[in-house]
Amino acid sequence: MLTLKHAFPDKQRGKITISLSNCTNYIQMIVKDNGVGLPNDLDWSNSPSLGLSLVYDLVTEQLDGKITLDISEKE
Repeated sequence: MLTLKHAFPDKQRGKITISLSNCTNYIQMIVKDNGVGLPNDLDWSNSPSLGLSLVYDLVTEQLDGKITLDISEKE
């Protein structure tokens, strides 16, 4: 998984949580981890990373969804 490679480099251990909620007019998926974090200047809509670009296009164009990012303290 891409998350394991980037969030936990050098085979560090960590926690990844994925949850789905059925809201009134949409489904919310939340992905959390306690890894190293994302770069402060990350631009989802214009990422040089093929993986992030594919996720962004899938969510926003094919599923008519949106991506939000909440950077909070590690657990």
